[in-house]
Parts: sequence; structure tokens; C-alpha cells
Amino acid sequence: NALQTIREEHPGAVIGAITNGRGNPLEMPSMKEYFDFCISGEDDGVFPRRKPDKGIYEAAVRKYNEIIMQGQGAISSQESG
Repeated sequence: NALQTIREEHPGAVIGAITNGRGNPLEMPSMKEYFDFCISGEDDGVFPRRKPDKGIYEAAVRKYNEIIMQGQGAISSQESG
């Protein structure tokens, strides 16, 4: 399983799914452990900017940046504690 290998070899990697549909790997028991977020073309703030429109990819980058910033905040508070 490629996703399992990525998780094992790169534990700090942030993995996201980008879909035009309503399928969300975070809601699939066999997939949820491999994904940190999912952006759907049906999400508020994304629709109607679905693939291949750049808007859905920009939404994914914003979500990635949110996750990274949250992680840095956790690291900073651990370092200062």
C-alpha cells in the first residue's frame, strides 16, 4: 500500500485528498488513517470551483498551510513549556 509506505517512511508528511465528489477518505474506515484532510468540489467556499479549476487546488493549499501552522504552534508551545 503506497499510502502506508508514505506514512511509515515520512511520518511528518501531510496527505490530502482532492475530489469533485462527496467521497471523503476521512469517513472511510480503511482509508482515514492515511489522510490529514480532504477538499471536495462540493465544499462551501470551493463549489463551483471544481477540478480542473485552480480554485479547488488553492483551497487544498490553504488547508495544508492551516495544518502546518497548527503543527508549528504545537511545537512552539512544547518548546516553551
